[in-house]
Amino acid sequence: MQSDSYQATGCYNLLCAGFIQTNNKIAIGAAISPVSSYAGSQYDISILIWKDPRVGNWWMSYGDNTLVGYWPAELFTHLADHATMVEWGGEV
Repeated sequence: MQSDSYQATGCYNLLCAGFIQTNNKIAIGAAISPVSSYAGSQYDISILIWKDPRVGNWWMSYGDNTLVGYWPAELFTHLADHATMVEWGGEV
């Protein structure tokens, strides 16, 4: 999350306050392998983000429903009901 090329605002991976990692077998911010190559093998990863209807936390899982962690409900003032889009990316 940043708005000025990391000059004064922003953070990434676990440097952003709020996300609570619950799985210690996953290294957030580490390289993902294998990687796709141009005109070669292509790979993807399924990531799911959903809201816990009881508590209101927003959970993240990947692959075959492997839990990674969650963002506590109190972080979000405008996500009481739903989200329409989630975006993230990487840097090379």
